[in-house]
Amino acid sequence: MKAFLKISFFAILVVGLSVPMLAQGIVAPPLQVHQVYPPGHTVNWTITLNQLTAGNAPGTASYTTYKLTATGRLIRRFAVECEYANYPDRTMFDVFVSDPSITPQNKFVGNMEVQNGYAELVLVTAQAPMVTKGTVVTVAVHDGPVLMIGRF
Repeated sequence: MKAFLKISFFAILVVGLSVPMLAQGIVAPPLQVHQVYPPGHTVNWTITLNQLTAGNAPGTASYTTYKLTATGRLIRRFAVECEYANYPDRTMFDVFVSDPSITPQNKFVGNMEVQNGYAELVLVTAQAPMVTKGTVVTVAVHDGPVLMIGRF
């Protein structure tokens, strides 16, 4: 009986130690394409766009950059969204950015259409504007009043 218990204990110990080692071998190594450079090469900012008129919900703007290690290519993503927009479907909102240190004028970067109270604009790489600290994002009804504004 003692021999059986010793062998059973030894078998349980061996199985307990070998399972984690086997599991580590099963996991595939991460793809190099999606790894980013060390800190300092990645930007991930999100701001709240404050409403200027009563009855409109605030929105958000985000700006993300990262470099792919395999190619060294810089990827930029600029997104603006507005939830619970108090406007009818198919209303167009214009999105502008300005960098006060470069020019005080707003630059049109795109427009978004209200669908079920939600509007979103996503621009990637070549279409995404360069954003720096102090860049102002403005959302306005197409040919109408300013709805939201925020600063990175």
